Amino acid sequence: MYILVLAVNVLVSRFGTPGNQQSLNQISSIWPYTLAIMAAVFAPFIEEFVFRGLFMNLFWNKDNSLNNVLAVVTSGLAFGWLHEPRISVFLLVYASMGMALAAAYRYNRDLRYSIGLHMTINLIPAIAMLLR
Repeated sequence: MYILVLAVNVLVSRFGTPGNQQSLNQISSIWPYTLAIMAAVFAPFIEEFVFRGLFMNLFWNKDNSLNNVLAVVTSGLAFGWLHEPRISVFLLVYASMGMALAAAYRYNRDLRYSIGLHMTINLIPAIAMLLR
């Protein structure tokens, strides 16, 4: 799943930088270490708890094929919309990342998997930000 997320990011990078990332870039010049820790550690815990732990279990708690698909799609779209509130190619990127995280959670039924994947997705850019 991480390879899929990485491939989508590389393909979409030629469209520019999403507004969410532009805001993070501005903040990183003021508080680089705080932002790196927030992005790589705290955000994955909070976002996975909200979008997978609460959202998916509150609205899609039945265990059947339809609910599993709807849970992954709606959780991914909500995650994407939080990160990119405009209709754009970047919304597709964030929503696809959200769906990958939701699928990891729904398949394993354990937040540790989606949190670990989310931390991995956020860790590499956080380290790159600190090294610039």
